[in-house]
Amino acid sequence: MRRICQLGFALAAVLAAAFPAAPAGFAAAEGHIVITESNGAGAKMDRRRVASIVDQVCAELHRDKSAMPETVFIHLSDDEARAGGVPGATTVMVERSSLSVEQKREGAPERFLVWLVGEPDDSKVVGAVAHVLRLHLRLDISDADLLIAEKRIARRVGATVNVNAFRK
Repeated sequence: MRRICQLGFALAAVLAAAFPAAPAGFAAAEGHIVITESNGAGAKMDRRRVASIVDQVCAELHRDKSAMPETVFIHLSDDEARAGGVPGATTVMVERSSLSVEQKREGAPERFLVWLVGEPDDSKVVGAVAHVLRLHLRLDISDADLLIAEKRIARRVGATVNVNAFRK
């Protein structure tokens, strides 16, 4: 399992180096979120929308935004995902990772890799953020309750209008 996490993080680093123009990062409260997209991934992710989703998921789960751990969103096309080892027909995959270095440090930060395949949509991001928080905080919430919360958040986010959609 540790090898798989290290392989995933290494692949994320290679992708970030291979597509240097696409990455965009922003601080989300105390944590940090990075979005890396390949040129073949199709529509680009809106980082403000991701930040809004993080805010809304945290509010729905009654957690402060500072609870969001370091998270890397990796947005790929279907072909790139297969080449990167994402299981077939998977549109969202969340992977827990921690860095291992020669010098052992106590409390090495845990980070999450969120693999988004194909067109980005709010429901994928909502589900991924909710799952990251559930894993990171070890929330005692059933799958059914989490799904209900995700649907409620997705409806709220879907009701938000992006002003850029009206620009020509």
